[in-house]
Amino acid sequence: PDRLVAMTSVALQHPELAAEQLETGLKEYGLKGVSLGGHVAEEELAEERFDPFWAAAEELDAPIWVHPLGVPELDRLEGNGF
Repeated sequence: PDRLVAMTSVALQHPELAAEQLETGLKEYGLKGVSLGGHVAEEELAEERFDPFWAAAEELDAPIWVHPLGVPELDRLEGNGF
């Protein structure tokens, strides 16, 4: 049990809300980070609209685990051995 940690999930389709949810999860519930899917409705996580979330994650020094979700992440690798 001391090697397992709980992570929060957030509604990243609403970046400002996701930032609040991240802070709540870490500060109020003692969760250790956040788990994200590899895209939001096929939008890249690097899109500018997600900046409020990334800023909060950086400020909170939150560990982030990104799980790839199907083909959209792999499409950009096509022709590079995939």
